[in-house]
Amino acid sequence: GLEQLQYAGEYAFAECLSLTQLDLPGSIGIISEGMAIGCENLAEVNISEGIKGIESDAFIFSGVTLFNIPKSVEYIEIGAFAECDNLEKIIINNKECELHEEFVSAGTLICGYEDSTAYEYTLIYGHPFEVLDKADFPATSTCTQTTTTTTGTTTTTTCGDDGIRIST
Repeated sequence: GLEQLQYAGEYAFAECLSLTQLDLPGSIGIISEGMAIGCENLAEVNISEGIKGIESDAFIFSGVTLFNIPKSVEYIEIGAFAECDNLEKIIINNKECELHEEFVSAGTLICGYEDSTAYEYTLIYGHPFEVLDKADFPATSTCTQTTTTTTGTTTTTTCGDDGIRIST
């Protein structure tokens, strides 16, 4: 299986329309430039702890609806998750993850911690933001928003069945 994979080169799965799921082990270290560019039918990507970075255009034009980025990821380059029409949210578990300009398309919900680079990014680029208020948020959770507000006041929501609180 892929768990022993140590390197996946640039554009390794590019435009592979039959690819629907991708499990990326931490052993690869870096998600290469354009790795899954144009994989329109790619619905699920599991990024494991141990991955240190996600290079430019890694998943641009893919069909994924959610990306849960583990704490080990130190940077995400430009366009990594751009133009993913189905992408509803991206969860950033590393408070200090370096987020390059336009790493994700405008309007995508970003979940992260208060006083994090993810939060700062949303202030600069105008993305919606959900605050994760537990320092050890599990990398396998989905950060499901259960309530919304249109008045601009604070709303408390829960994340999955584990009761972790999220404030927006």
